Amino acid sequence: MASSDFIKTQKAFANAIRNPASAHQLAIESRRLAIYQDLFFNNISGFVKQAFPVLASLYSNTDWQSMCGQFFNQHQNKSPYFTDLRNEFLTFLQHEYKMTVKDPVFIQELAHYEWLEMEIMQTSHLFKQANLNQVAEQSFYLAPTAQLVSYPYPVHKISQQWRPTESKSTTYLIVYLKTPYKAAFSEVSAATACVLELIKQNNSNRLYKLADSMQQMMPKQDFEVIIAGLRDSLATLADEGILLAREQF
Repeated sequence: MASSDFIKTQKAFANAIRNPASAHQLAIESRRLAIYQDLFFNNISGFVKQAFPVLASLYSNTDWQSMCGQFFNQHQNKSPYFTDLRNEFLTFLQHEYKMTVKDPVFIQELAHYEWLEMEIMQTSHLFKQANLNQVAEQSFYLAPTAQLVSYPYPVHKISQQWRPTESKSTTYLIVYLKTPYKAAFSEVSAATACVLELIKQNNSNRLYKLADSMQQMMPKQDFEVIIAGLRDSLATLADEGILLAREQF
């Protein structure tokens, strides 16, 4: 059992790594402490940069290090695992970080998109080959390796060369596993997003039932036109493995 003095020393050491100003509480040479401080900070900032590469590329090295420094010093991680740092960094940006004029307006949306790509990669054990061949006859469902999201910015197009400065319309994306080890995205229309939401909620999992639901929302649209449009959209989604055939028993 660790003594209370040892526990206090551990906490003081951890505080000194996060906040050098508190190092006076420790009887340790500042040069040696600086080695630990640099080691911890560089590991964390490097891991965060790897998890959010596009976001990091939009900042100068100085500004990025400053943001990571705030995360390192201020955020109280809920998990001790390095693999959970991307979750912690996203939480920090969404709830704790104070934006400055140097930050892009889409910082939270882009961070969530990059986080989601990694989350989807973690569903590899759920991956199934595309098996929906007859959308007019089979019951279907949204693959567990796919997720529908919407953002006020086209986050999938953001790069060092192009950065939106304002929101003009909602962007709907499906982020999904194309293969067990490769995440992909597909931009979809608002209508297709609505279709996918109905499927996700298990309200309409067959072509004609789905068409009925859509016509209730668009009563002036011809039913056969709805059917034709749905058949094409569902076939495209099925080819990508975004929709899977429900097994019949």
